[in-house]
Amino acid sequence: MGPDFYSPRMRNDRFSRPSRRGLLAAAAAFPFLTVPSVLRAAEPDLSALAPMTGDVVPISRAERAARVARAQALMKANGIGAVLIEPGASLIYFTGIQWHRSERLTCAILPAEGDACIVTPFFEEPSVRETLDVPGEIRVWQEDEDPLKLVTAFLRQHKLERLPVGIEETLRYFAIDRLQHDLPGVRVVSGNPVVRGCRMIKTPAELALMQKATDITIAAYRWVHPRVEKGMTGHDIAALMDAATATLGGEVEFSLVLIG
Repeated sequence: MGPDFYSPRMRNDRFSRPSRRGLLAAAAAFPFLTVPSVLRAAEPDLSALAPMTGDVVPISRAERAARVARAQALMKANGIGAVLIEPGASLIYFTGIQWHRSERLTCAILPAEGDACIVTPFFEEPSVRETLDVPGEIRVWQEDEDPLKLVTAFLRQHKLERLPVGIEETLRYFAIDRLQHDLPGVRVVSGNPVVRGCRMIKTPAELALMQKATDITIAAYRWVHPRVEKGMTGHDIAALMDAATATLGGEVEFSLVLIG
């Protein structure tokens, strides 16, 4: 759990727990799995746990603005005109936008001077705008349009087309390829001196969130440990860990339990 992902909500899409009915059916199909042992992981008694997030302070708009300012200073120091970022941890870090990647490109252009520009499909603009937490404009593209032409237009408008464009290290190749096609002669360089130059140095606010996430995880471990019993599977134990983490106020990414 990174500091910008911290949330009291539980995200458990990939590791959702089965229903009581499903567990009963599984126990009937596999008699060596007893009903009590299956249900104890599905319906744990969480009454001893309480949320630990009452004192959590989210990353502020002022801090996010300071991150952008730091990035712009690093761009100038490294001779970079702009940095291109797709949805993910870095996009959240700099803009606050919590979005997903798909075949329809959404990206941010952070220029060395001025406000950010977000490029996104027309029908996704309202959702993207909801979490935008820094000054910036949103430019939308239609289904029959090339989103990288909007990126190119922004770079030309701000006279950045002759300067190197920094590429955040997780940006997908198709976006780089289209940028080079739409802006012949553009020089693409690693965006690491800018992105890592910011993200590797944690502020007190970030450290506080990281500490809180660690405290919740350790509290969940301490609650789960005495409840692990003979016959439990990795899934059973993971279900306990997920339930404890969520009840304590954490956001569940995954729980990896190895038995052997």
